[in-house]
Amino acid sequence: MDLNKVMIIGRATNNLQVKTIESSGTPVVNFTVATNRKFKNKDGNVLEDAEYHRCVAYGK
Repeated sequence: MDLNKVMIIGRATNNLQVKTIESSGTPVVNFTVATNRKFKNKDGNVLEDAEYHRCVAYGK
């Protein structure tokens, strides 16, 4: 099986939601990470925008 690895550096924006898969006992955590980016618009003004990444972690 091929896996991709992604590293997101940002801020957790809400409480972690921890659940367990009943059939296997595997823990699952749902959370959101916010990242900011700065950019210039067509007028040359610097703007900042936030992006929100919904994440799910399985296992350990």
